[in-house]
Amino acid sequence: MLNVPVIYKIHVICGFAIFGFFPYTRLVHAMTLPWQYIFRRYIVYRRRPRRG
Repeated sequence: MLNVPVIYKIHVICGFAIFGFFPYTRLVHAMTLPWQYIFRRYIVYRRRPRRG
């Protein structure tokens, strides 16, 4: 990387920083799959609580 322009080096370092910090942020939850919704019924009926 000796002959690479400085802007490209900055770009690569920023990319490594994003991949390095990603597991420690809340953005990691964007990568999880909602398995509960795959096996869930299409219509979910809920009862209202009785009064009194």
